[in-house]
Amino acid sequence: MYPPSEVQHRRGHARSAEFILHAELKAHESRNRCSLEISRIFQWTTRLFVVIACLGLLACSSSTRNNERASGAFATPLTTAVYRLNSGGPAVDSFSADPNASARNSSSTSTAVSVTGVANAAPAAVYQSERHDDHTETFGNLSPGATYTVRLHFSELYYSRVGARKFNVLINGSRVLTNFDIFAAVGRFKALVRDFDVAASSAGQIAVKYVNVRGGAKASGIEVLSISNPADPDAGSPTGGAGSAGAGTGTGSAGSAGAGTGAGSAGSAGAGTGAGDAGAGTGVGSGSSGSGATTGTGGSGSVSTGPVTFPLKLSASKRYLVDQNNVPFLINQASSWGLIQSLSTADATTYLDDLAQRGFNTVMISIISYDTRMPGSPPNWQGVSPFNTQWDFSTFNEAYFKHADDIINLAKDRGMLVTLVPSYLGYAGDASQGWWDEMASSYNSPAKCLSYGQFLGNRYKNQSNIIWVAGGDNQPAAGSELETRLKAVIDGIRQNDSAHLWTAHWGYDQNSHPQGMLSTENPTFASYMDINGYYAFYYGSTHLRDLEAYNASPVKMVYNIDQSYETEGGGTPDNIRRKAYSAILSGAAGSSFCRGTDWSFFANWHATMDSPGARETRLWYKLFKSRNWWDLVPDQTHVVLTDGFGDPALDNYVTAARTSSRGTFIAYLPTARQLTVNMTAISGSQANVWWYDPTTGTTTSGGTIPTSGSKSLSPPSDASWVLVIDDAALGLPVPN
Repeated sequence: MYPPSEVQHRRGHARSAEFILHAELKAHESRNRCSLEISRIFQWTTRLFVVIACLGLLACSSSTRNNERASGAFATPLTTAVYRLNSGGPAVDSFSADPNASARNSSSTSTAVSVTGVANAAPAAVYQSERHDDHTETFGNLSPGATYTVRLHFSELYYSRVGARKFNVLINGSRVLTNFDIFAAVGRFKALVRDFDVAASSAGQIAVKYVNVRGGAKASGIEVLSISNPADPDAGSPTGGAGSAGAGTGTGSAGSAGAGTGAGSAGSAGAGTGAGDAGAGTGVGSGSSGSGATTGTGGSGSVSTGPVTFPLKLSASKRYLVDQNNVPFLINQASSWGLIQSLSTADATTYLDDLAQRGFNTVMISIISYDTRMPGSPPNWQGVSPFNTQWDFSTFNEAYFKHADDIINLAKDRGMLVTLVPSYLGYAGDASQGWWDEMASSYNSPAKCLSYGQFLGNRYKNQSNIIWVAGGDNQPAAGSELETRLKAVIDGIRQNDSAHLWTAHWGYDQNSHPQGMLSTENPTFASYMDINGYYAFYYGSTHLRDLEAYNASPVKMVYNIDQSYETEGGGTPDNIRRKAYSAILSGAAGSSFCRGTDWSFFANWHATMDSPGARETRLWYKLFKSRNWWDLVPDQTHVVLTDGFGDPALDNYVTAARTSSRGTFIAYLPTARQLTVNMTAISGSQANVWWYDPTTGTTTSGGTIPTSGSKSLSPPSDASWVLVIDDAALGLPVPN
């Protein structure tokens, strides 16, 4: 455990006047009384000198600071260094030497490590040494409960292949990096930086623990930075989202009381500018703030999100989708596997219209499906076969694929994304569903499968509203003929279509992944995946898998590509609702819903469009659309929610997230309980507290409270609730 630096480091102009003391008193060093007194005199003399120097700098730089405020330079919290440790190495600039380094647990290289283009990089020499064992670094004398940024520095000095080194990192007992692979993220001899906001323990400590998975855990350096969020009286009103470079048009989620306009996608009251992925633009919303002093439904009028400008692309952060105007796209998917095979064009039109009216903006469908439970005589559509020769993937029938085109374009006309499966494989071993057995049979070959893929790639390369989905309830065995032929289909598509994104829907692996698979966990196809689709069918807790994907390196967007179905034994509305909220609050960029065979196989779709699960799916989507959902960062280390969250291994765990601007905090309570919230983690001086009922969409005000100290908050009644806390100065509407 290390004592804090005697003088904190100030950024900007004060950087030239750094006086970071390296006379830190370490418990393992023995000093005589005389040298200790000399050290104390030196420390106090240096403190006085630093105070005088900093006062002079502050006076001479006041005009510069005012310019920085006007340009938005203080839009994000400032940080100052409390600790800097060169893990496994000697002192480097303001980074202190590692007192616990030894020949057995540390090493170094003379090879240069690149820090070019790496934000917040340490001096290059820090990355040339490393500590490479399981160990814990504990930093003390911090303010109990205060929030600090823990900045972790890494570089891979030894391995030169993906998967050779993997390790986990925990901060104050919460895992923040899982199966972390430095080489997979940036390669060899390249700096890598990861930041985490962490609350100091009640003892005023932050402990960083490194745990080996394969090849040895390692660290290059650690910084512990205090966070300040100074008031900015010269800046304009806070805005809705942060925007990326270039202008884009966004819409207001609901507007504040009455009509209001705001910059950024979320459109809060007042004008201003924002920077980030959402795009600078104009947001407009209307609606009342809710009737009554205590309970209201908020601005419940229809909220227009504007037309989606396809094709979608990954955001600059790679954590979510945006359209061509950089407007974030939150996936709300209806799993509709058999839509092309089962319904007439007229019925498909009615179905898609109904979905769109209920807030669904995505449908997952398969171009070809073979399941005897579907109507329409699958694999045919209305008697029309997808192939001119039975099961021969190289003999495509134009009439069938013209119908498939029509369905995909119907979705596009309604602003809907299509997650498109080239060929639904189906459960291995059950020949009555899926194409797994026909694809691997003597009717086909790798060459024929490649031809089918090339046909699809050429046909849909300009279709702007699709994302490709590999698999379909099946994980082909490694090295099997089915895997070879599926790969041929995908390779064929990619040969003619390099523009569209890919994800996957793999089957159930009881041994390796009992809680459901991620798209990237099939090693044969991992490199093809742009999006980490999580097949979250598991009835228990799924947020840990969401977090695992969120924390993985390199960064990939994750979303629940498929979920428990409502008509299944464990597919209760409570279960489905919990998994959707916990997904978004654990870093996912969307979720999905399916009524069951009524929708996926269209057995009784007309009568089940307004099921409880469908209604509640619309409610979670509306709630998150009313806030900057894309800016939410999971509260993994309980910086904001400090007590009452429960056991993360259980399905009644409270998942929570806060926007990076600290202006909004959202928590989902599967069951009612008292929560303790660190109000200092919310920006501004006052915060609006809301309790949202996820089963009815009604909102109860919890009042406006100061953002100081800790606050105990309890929902209005038993059952499930969503807690929303907003910086009152943002003027955000009632969440609904």
